Amino acid sequence: MQEKVDRLEIEPGETKSVEVEVSSDNAVYNQIILVRMHQFSYGPLPYRNASCGIYVINIPFLTGSQFIMISLISGVIFSGVGLFLWGISSRPIVWDKLTRFHELIALIMLAIFICLTGLSSIWLLGVLLFVLWFLLAIGLIGQAVLASGKNKEKHTK
Repeated sequence: MQEKVDRLEIEPGETKSVEVEVSSDNAVYNQIILVRMHQFSYGPLPYRNASCGIYVINIPFLTGSQFIMISLISGVIFSGVGLFLWGISSRPIVWDKLTRFHELIALIMLAIFICLTGLSSIWLLGVLLFVLWFLLAIGLIGQAVLASGKNKEKHTK
């Protein structure tokens, strides 16, 4: 555990940024870096704190931003390939399958927007989109289970 205490003198109306440099040497179990900042109450300013967690991945030739972008791009590519393969195996496309196809596209687009809101630090919108994504995913799973039950009834009669 590393502790650093700075006392900043800030004039009224002035702002200052505080940067804390961390490296993989600060990682716990060689994987997680935890940073916690405290602002103690001073004058009219209340006590505040913030925390951040950093997951260390040992890929020496990639930066964190490059790793995130490669992960997002590969996720979009694999989702597109999955939709394409699902579309090919679902021929002929009837109204129910076309509706399911549009729902899957909406699920993928929502996942992309969730990633973008997280990367843009728009946390409240990201949480709301995640709740919507979760409900949509549960609805799609429920529809698939009900449809498979109806198909089994047809084949047993």
